[in-house]
Amino acid sequence: MPRRDGDIKLRPRTFTKADADMLKSRSDLFARKFDAEVDAEILDILEAHLRTQVVASALTGDRRSPRAGGGLAWRAGGQV
Repeated sequence: MPRRDGDIKLRPRTFTKADADMLKSRSDLFARKFDAEVDAEILDILEAHLRTQVVASALTGDRRSPRAGGGLAWRAGGQV
């Protein structure tokens, strides 16, 4: 059963560094909730992963990659 934050069953759970491998293994990197006050390291891990993907896409000339050139605006505030 997936972890949930709080008692509200429909509230999305907050991803942490424990979720990094699972998030990075997906072909489409998508996560709904991060909280830098809970675990800021997951943001650093995913940012480094995205930068690696952008470099790999640039080296291979693959302009179809959804990650290539993507902004990291999700990092802007505390809870994102």
